[in-house]
Amino acid sequence: MAREAGRTAELATVSQFLGNVHIDHFVEVTMAGFYEVAQAVAPITVCVLAATQDTYSGANFTAGLQQLDAQQAMAYVRQRRDTSNPDYAFSDLDRERRQQAFIVDVIHQLKQFGTLTNIPKMETIVNDVSSNIVVDSGFNLIEMLQQATAVTNGNISFSTLPITGFATAPNGESINTVDVPQVQATVQALLAPPPATPTPASHPSATATASASTTATPSPTASATPTPTTPATTTYSDWTGALQGGSIPCVK
Repeated sequence: MAREAGRTAELATVSQFLGNVHIDHFVEVTMAGFYEVAQAVAPITVCVLAATQDTYSGANFTAGLQQLDAQQAMAYVRQRRDTSNPDYAFSDLDRERRQQAFIVDVIHQLKQFGTLTNIPKMETIVNDVSSNIVVDSGFNLIEMLQQATAVTNGNISFSTLPITGFATAPNGESINTVDVPQVQATVQALLAPPPATPTPASHPSATATASASTTATPSPTASATPTPTTPATTTYSDWTGALQGGSIPCVK
């Protein structure tokens, strides 16, 4: 009963803080639950911008793509400092960015292995981790995972709300300071973005001329081999800006 009351109060507080935004569902994952998820899907491919170590979290990563076991994944999402390079500054916000990237990484991997369309396999994973994950009564984890292809297709982005700085609370705890109107304005912009401006269509005669010119004068060095496309940028050097789903993001 006490935990249920605490969750109700937390949802009400967050809703009010964001500007009385309605919260459809919630998911509560303990560290034990996270570890069970990591065990169920490991090894997990992640990308780190630079080599980094942290004796507090146990992080010890090289730069670039690498595969992590469950214990290394715990260190990856918990790291908020670098104890090997004083010039490589971390914060809680960088740790939050890592956690966002980890969600994208896991769902990307589940899609690559065909797990998202394998209902029995998904049910096994959910059952394995259910003892340390709490969701509201109307939320179906299986259905959510089936819809997760939107993340791997790049249709979902993860944003971090702005802060104004870091401070120390009267009880000695480290805190982030915020401007509530700025936070609420950011939330409203995310929930109701302005409509996109349509791109003017090319003039028909100009298009026809360009097509005719290209057809009439082929290059003598033309090749039937298609030119490889440049992959979309997935590098995020800090916590600002939206992290886009669709591939494995490389983060600080």
